[in-house]
Parts: sequence; C-alpha cells; structure tokens
Amino acid sequence: MSNTLITGITNDSSCPFRASSDQIILQTSWILRLNIIYCTFLSIGCFIGIGYCIRYMRKHPIFNESTTVLLYLSLVFAVIHDVTHVCSQWAVMYRSFFYADDPCNLFFDSDDCYVFGRLLIFGISGMIYIHSALSLDGLLATFFPEFYYKHQHIPGVVLAGITIAFNILVQFIVLPGAETGKDYLPSCQFFKKQDAGRANVFLMSSLVVTFVNLGINLVLLHVNKRHSKRLV
Repeated sequence: MSNTLITGITNDSSCPFRASSDQIILQTSWILRLNIIYCTFLSIGCFIGIGYCIRYMRKHPIFNESTTVLLYLSLVFAVIHDVTHVCSQWAVMYRSFFYADDPCNLFFDSDDCYVFGRLLIFGISGMIYIHSALSLDGLLATFFPEFYYKHQHIPGVVLAGITIAFNILVQFIVLPGAETGKDYLPSCQFFKKQDAGRANVFLMSSLVVTFVNLGINLVLLHVNKRHSKRLV
C-alpha cells in the first residue's frame, strides 16, 4: 500500500488542505521573506509621504476646495491599501516561520481572507477610481467654471460620495463571498480560483479606466494651456 500523502484539498477534516513540497519551499523561502521586508519599508515610505502631503496641503492650500476633498480621499484609499497589504504580508511571514513544518496550516483558508480581500480591493479600486473623480473635477473646472467655483467644495463631496459608493459595489461584484466556494491561498492578496474570471475583468477594466483618465487629463492640459495663452 502506498504511503504517499495527498497534497492540495483533501477529505481529512484535520487537514483540509496540504501544501506540496514545492509550495512549502516557496512559502518558506528567504526570497519571499526578504520581499515582505522590502515591501514593508516601501509602505512605511508611503505613510511618511502621505503625512507630508497632508501637512503641505494644510499649510499651502493651492488647490480648489473641491479638488482638495478628492485628494484627501485618495490618501485615505492609499492608507487602506497599504495597511491591508502590510498586515496580509506579515500574516504570510508569521506562517512562513511558525508553520514551516506544518503543510496543513501553511496556506490560508479563503473564508479567513474575507475581510483582507475586501479591504484590499476597496483600496486598490479606490485609488483607480479617484483618478476618474479628479478627471471629472477637472472637466467641471475647465468647461463649467462659474458653476464649479460658485459651489466650492460641493462638487468634490458629490464626486467623493459617488466614488465610495461605486467602490463598495465593485468589491462586492469581484468578491461575492463564500457562495462561490472554498479555496486555499498562499496569501490573502490572492483571488480564489472561483473568482479568477471576475478578477481578470476587474483588472482589465481598471487598465482601460486608467488610460481613459490619462487621455482626459492630456486634453485638459492642452485646453487649459491654450486658454492661458489667450489671457496673456
């Protein structure tokens, strides 16, 4: 009789998922551990930069009130993303050391990643869609200046509300919940295989939105540059 252990999802309730030898090597490698430390330092740099941005914007209010509201919201999304990213990475680091010899507990149950997954999508999509809100803010300021400057911060508040609402909707579409089935993940930053199709659509649409925002901003730059020349 063969004594070979089954890897992957098993029928054993005490070990529902057993990592393979290759997966154990990857999850306990020093390349992975050093990458986590490196990413942590990058996130710390991001937090320092966010603090500097907030301090600078408060001391030098060079932006319109509407734009300032959206810029502050963008920093909130960045903080949510980085905090979630660091926490999920260090959860991997913890298991990399303390479960290095336990293939049954090295991976994460997708149910345990529910909160991390939603927060991560919320932060990522927020940082993408806030660019769209800023682009619309620029369109209002350029083509409807009387309305825009008359209402001060209101356009920014409305756009911020729409961005948050749409962001919440998106992460529930991408990660509908436990009804799609269970999976086991090397990190809570990964999507379940059952959600892979929706995740790919989200990533591709995000890429399209980014290029559309870039195009809008280039047009706004050109229009405002021509307008400035007329005023000289």
